[in-house]
Amino acid sequence: MPHAVSWKTGRYCLPDLVHVHIKGEVENADRQMLSLLLKDWNVTQVIFDNFKNKNITIVCDHQLVLPSASLEAYRIDVDEQGIQIEARTSAGVFYALQTLGQLRGSDGKLPYCSITDYPSFRWRGYLVDVGRNFQSMDVLKEQIDIMARYKLNIFHFHFTEDIAWRLISKKYPGLTDSTNMERWKGKYYTVEEMQELIRYCCDRHIQLVPEIDMPGHSAAFRRYFKTDMQSDSGIAILKELVKEFANTYPGLPYLHIGGDEVKIHNQEFLPMMTTWTEDLGLKTIGWEPGGNLQPNTIRQLWMGGPKAITNDSPFEVIDSKHLYINHMDPLETVTTLFYRQLGGQSAENEKLMG
Repeated sequence: MPHAVSWKTGRYCLPDLVHVHIKGEVENADRQMLSLLLKDWNVTQVIFDNFKNKNITIVCDHQLVLPSASLEAYRIDVDEQGIQIEARTSAGVFYALQTLGQLRGSDGKLPYCSITDYPSFRWRGYLVDVGRNFQSMDVLKEQIDIMARYKLNIFHFHFTEDIAWRLISKKYPGLTDSTNMERWKGKYYTVEEMQELIRYCCDRHIQLVPEIDMPGHSAAFRRYFKTDMQSDSGIAILKELVKEFANTYPGLPYLHIGGDEVKIHNQEFLPMMTTWTEDLGLKTIGWEPGGNLQPNTIRQLWMGGPKAITNDSPFEVIDSKHLYINHMDPLETVTTLFYRQLGGQSAENEKLMG
């Protein structure tokens, strides 16, 4: 539910021809999203102009006064004059459109209302493990679309595992050969498909966060290269893979480096790979509990960890404990989702991301 909703008497029905007036910079992808939404509502024609009797007005202005400082905040007003959306950024406009899509009743009308909303957490993620279970591009896009409707903004793409390495490397193309896979043999993603996924996420204000798990969950690496990631030769190869990834997909801000469920016998491995990765311009994230992660690495909790994340925490934290969708224990899942606060807090702080 939005942070604040005020219902009013009356309902608004959009005509077949809708005039939309936009003040400020709204990304083309969001304009297209509005057009698709209106098409689903059986609107036959959408005109973006400054028509006197406009049906939808969108104001996008960084200086707007809203109850939250979040750049994703928005306000919606629906009355007899039409629909007005106010946001500081195009992302806020996008999220307002998602809420607008939920407002329409079975009669095709929208209730008069005032809605103000903003996220409690800046990191709202969904992890897909295609290393273990390959999923087609169509399925991934369907999941990303659902994420967008629920205003999730992080697509965590876990593409390396013991079972298979699922992203092509032009430097080491044999890494994704079917003979090196234990399940879904021969199934991997090309450079073009990965670039398409990144764009698809971006158009929905979702950040793709890739994960190259190291040094654990790396049997596929070990099978192909005949060496452990923590060995001198393994480190040299892994550095080349990370460098190739950073150069092939520029603009991604993060790389998840895993670090969990493995015996660390080379204490220099994670510090070395962290420095290498961050020198390439990628902020590192690692699993907690895990190996000897560096202080500047974001911790993603998968079990245990502190009960409450405060501004005094020594590192930034993402709380993912007990949120496994495939853990089908209804008693634990319902209790976890509805009776446990993320990081022991009702909202983000400097160290608790989401």
